[in-house]
Amino acid sequence: MAIQFYDVNSINVEATYAFTSATNSLSYFLYDENRDTKLISSGSDDVTDEVYQIDYAESKTFDAIHIDNHNIKAGKIEYWNGAAWVDFSTPIAYSGETESTHFHTFNSVSTEKIKLTMNTTQTVDAEKFVGQLRAIGVLGTVNANPSEFDPSFYQKRTINETATGKTVNVNFGESYRAEYFFTDADSTDITLFESLKNRTNSFYVYNCGGVSTFTDLFFRLQDIFRVTIVNDFKPRPKSNILNLNSVYVFEVEGT
Repeated sequence: MAIQFYDVNSINVEATYAFTSATNSLSYFLYDENRDTKLISSGSDDVTDEVYQIDYAESKTFDAIHIDNHNIKAGKIEYWNGAAWVDFSTPIAYSGETESTHFHTFNSVSTEKIKLTMNTTQTVDAEKFVGQLRAIGVLGTVNANPSEFDPSFYQKRTINETATGKTVNVNFGESYRAEYFFTDADSTDITLFESLKNRTNSFYVYNCGGVSTFTDLFFRLQDIFRVTIVNDFKPRPKSNILNLNSVYVFEVEGT
């Protein structure tokens, strides 16, 4: 497992959406970074396919798809090659599926449209749903994982006292925060970290690297976080000696 970084989701407010039965005005549920707000079909069953088609109107390039909190038993994801719907280099197809989160990688594609077809659900005749759908391009993978990792979910909240002396906790949501401490970062990793720091846009950090064998919080397949780096870019030579790799700390916060 190696930590990976991905570009922002190309499935966003700028795309056009067409659904078989799901409510079009709720299309943002697919990309709102909240896996619990699911885009749900209406009146579907196991003999009625639900299709989500996403039209970019311009070419988008990516090499991975992350689909989270879904109930698909059988279905597939395809892209438009300019003339027809085709499979990715590694086809994305579900049959007898029981998991709710998947991460798919494939040879990079540039396309104006992608299509998710859901045939059946893991519970017979249930409405079909997806919590998050991401089409993303890899920015880089670290050569050496951090020696220390300090993650948390920061809650924005206020605690108010009522007229009767009771306490009311008002929660405005939570945000991912983490500090990564690298003690042996080579020049390739330092260049990657510098490029992430200099980005004008946020990016995704994927602690599990897309590997589905981890069950610990922050390392599950569903745990991909859109973040930005919030500390200064300040690598320093290891043991203050040149050519022995570098020590580097970066801190991220959710966006």
